[in-house]
Amino acid sequence: MKEALNFQGNELNYLDTLFRIGYALFLIPSQIILLKIRPSIWLPSLECAWGICTGLMAVMPSVKGMYALRFLIGVFEASSFPGITCILCSWYTPAELATRLAIFGSSYPAAQIFVGFMQVALHEGMEGHLGIPGWKWLFIFNAMMTIIIAGFGFFLIPDSPGVTRVFWLTKEENELSKRRMTRMNKLAQTPFTWATVKKIFSSWVLWVFMGAYSTLGWSQNSNTWITLWLKAVKNVDGTNRFGISELNAIPIGGYVLQIIAMFAFAWASGRFGGRYGWIVAQQMTLVVGNIILSVWPESFAVKMLGFYILWLNHAAGAIMIAWMSDVCPSPEERAVVIGVACTWLYVVDAFANSTSPSRPRLLVFRI
Repeated sequence: MKEALNFQGNELNYLDTLFRIGYALFLIPSQIILLKIRPSIWLPSLECAWGICTGLMAVMPSVKGMYALRFLIGVFEASSFPGITCILCSWYTPAELATRLAIFGSSYPAAQIFVGFMQVALHEGMEGHLGIPGWKWLFIFNAMMTIIIAGFGFFLIPDSPGVTRVFWLTKEENELSKRRMTRMNKLAQTPFTWATVKKIFSSWVLWVFMGAYSTLGWSQNSNTWITLWLKAVKNVDGTNRFGISELNAIPIGGYVLQIIAMFAFAWASGRFGGRYGWIVAQQMTLVVGNIILSVWPESFAVKMLGFYILWLNHAAGAIMIAWMSDVCPSPEERAVVIGVACTWLYVVDAFANSTSPSRPRLLVFRI
């Protein structure tokens, strides 16, 4: 795509930055809207719009059109992670929540694994089919799958215990879920007022969680460099060491490690308690990986080890959110706290991304 659209300078970075700006601007409004409109209506609607914009990227002839679409994709995606996270917080107990959040969080590395194989298949099997380049087929398939899955969301997303209308829960199961969360001191949703906002912003939970979660998010960008680095690795004769299919396939192993680590650490935090200790253990893997890449040793294998170690720390986010949910009984507080933390993460990340001309970053598209 970079070569086909003749990206120059920091244009690839700006695409990523505009996505993050759209995400940051719409995240808190989306969280508030979720308190007014059923998630089973709001979330799939925005996901459908996301899919349409992704499909349109296949027909954009220049980077200027891509800029507008990437901004809109950020706007429509802003509801996804924080919105689904809030739903999970309303349905699971403290012993269960971190594992369920890890299962949900694993959808990202699982999607990257799937996309990696799909990119290889499209490049080798559909490059030039019907006169369309392989990278455009990727956007087309992304759009089709997203819209189909979003359609299921209208019928499958359960909203909240006691008010859900999904067909796959009986009335008795719905009431059981409501009683179960009441025993765990999880409150039912109440009207969202300015008094609610004042209470949330005067609470220590918001500021501590925002600081910890946003810092965690910034620290997890390191492994996104691996594809750009592999693309620059040369053989002795000066030719590229890895082809396009290999560039898409090599990171798959890292995402497999990420899924395994997310399940293991999140389950352990719920089973044995002590969320702080499990978060610290996760972050130590990040420290080791970043030290290796900061030193930048001569050995190709050691640098690969450094990149792969960075995939081991992603369960920390699920554990941190579960911990926050333990001390935030109301859905309104959880929605705003998660929204503010994610917004701050993306605001700083967008600024850091756009002001680093000598350090280009990988542009990642989500399914």
